[in-house]
Amino acid sequence: MKALDSKIRSSSLMETIDDSNQIEEKFLDLHEFINQFKFEGDQILLSIILPMYNEEQTIGTVLRNLPRGKSIEIIVVDDHSNDNSLKEIERINDNNGIKVIKHDKNRGYGAAVVTGIKNARGKVLVTMDSDGQHSPYDLLEMIKPIFNNEADYTIG
Repeated sequence: MKALDSKIRSSSLMETIDDSNQIEEKFLDLHEFINQFKFEGDQILLSIILPMYNEEQTIGTVLRNLPRGKSIEIIVVDDHSNDNSLKEIERINDNNGIKVIKHDKNRGYGAAVVTGIKNARGKVLVTMDSDGQHSPYDLLEMIKPIFNNEADYTIG
């Protein structure tokens, strides 16, 4: 297996919040890159998995700042949060296609990641923390080596 340790060291999402026009512009390169690959109908090329536990304060911002598109799926795995995280997702999820999977009890971060992976349909899977510590603007540099068959996975 080929691995690539990405040297991306960007600011966290919470430090780089943008308005929606800037968000769309920042993802133009990502969409152009993904769209060069042939896919049929509702085929998903990129699954973004967010394990979540009590992220009421940040999950809305994180979700609003993720790329959208017919070849991108967003999966949030709620690890039995006891705050208003799910209400925050419902508030912003009107027709945005965010898939929410709920654990019936708290199983831990690793179990939430595994649940997301088991339910993902994408060719490439990305896990991101739901607290905004990672910037989604780094996604393109993380997935490029995988789509270009230069690496089986990247770590960043």
